[in-house]
Amino acid sequence: EELLLESLRKSLRLSSEVGIFAVKVDVKNESAKTFYLKYGFIPYFQEEAPHNFENDIILDIWAKRNWIKAKYVGVLSWRLYEKTLLENIKLSGDVVILNCKGYEQYQHPFSRKCFGSVNQMVKLADEHKLFPFKLDQIKTNHVCWCNYWICTPEVFDDYCTNYLSKAIEFFKTTELYDAKEKHRGKMYYSLTFFLEGLFSVFLTKRNYKVKII
Repeated sequence: EELLLESLRKSLRLSSEVGIFAVKVDVKNESAKTFYLKYGFIPYFQEEAPHNFENDIILDIWAKRNWIKAKYVGVLSWRLYEKTLLENIKLSGDVVILNCKGYEQYQHPFSRKCFGSVNQMVKLADEHKLFPFKLDQIKTNHVCWCNYWICTPEVFDDYCTNYLSKAIEFFKTTELYDAKEKHRGKMYYSLTFFLEGLFSVFLTKRNYKVKII
């Protein structure tokens, strides 16, 4: 309870620098759902969790187009402060990457040998020339995890149009869309792990000004 309240307090402070539309959490079971409903949270989608986690939220916001005049756009994790240890965020440049402490030890998702179905996705995307370069040969300039980033509307639209929506729509036509991998004792859709590394690839192939904090 205290962790949630502290996260909300920090989000409130952050709202003085960047507009915050909502705070979203992913519930793992009915007990967690009851807990968050008690504090006024409302279901974002009808199902327990969207197929592609935060990526479906990102695309939903992108489609509504009410962010066009904003200075920055982002869909941040409710565990942001826990994982980054940041007390405040100063925005500048085109993209701000919020570095997760201790994550330096992890490989980029496209090179994780333990996730076989993600490797298959990389291979299939390359075979169908989903992007004008080979994903299995990419060497990223930055490793940006999940949704730990904030960017300008121009960057947001570029990423959602040419990378995120393109990847999701492509894999919806394949059997791999519903493939799963075991992670920390639970089964998750593999595409979430693939998408986890897509923003890093996007930044590598663009010339935007990136700030890491």
